[in-house]
Amino acid sequence: MKTCINSHFSHIQGERRLIFQTPSEVPDALETAINPQEAETRDPPALPPQILSGKEMYDTLMRGIEPELLSENLPKLKEQYSNETPEQQRERGARYDRAFAEYDKRFQVYVAELHAKVVQYRKQALHGIEERDRHAEGIKMQEKLGSYFGTTT
Repeated sequence: MKTCINSHFSHIQGERRLIFQTPSEVPDALETAINPQEAETRDPPALPPQILSGKEMYDTLMRGIEPELLSENLPKLKEQYSNETPEQQRERGARYDRAFAEYDKRFQVYVAELHAKVVQYRKQALHGIEERDRHAEGIKMQEKLGSYFGTTT
């Protein structure tokens, strides 16, 4: 945060005003003068949520369900199970069906969580833009008030 070296307080009709000598000092010094706690705890810019590629998402979700069905293992399954009996094949098929049912549930949770993160990111980004605009408007108002009262800004 910038320090406001060339500023001073002046009293006009019993009101205390902060006068800025250079406009570049206004945003941080004005924020500190108005609300010192908020100036110190201002949120950093929002980071967009990480969106995985299709393969990354599939492997991340499937890893905890059925490791045999990871994308890197799929090409090996035919050879790995070439000697299984029809009964073993049905059992494995049923196991894979359960795995994909669980995958579908987890995928829905993942999409819902990602959607919530995107909505939150959008809100934070808009809030940041609004905050920046408020600071710019505050600078303009301070300059206009300074010219109106005959002070240098």
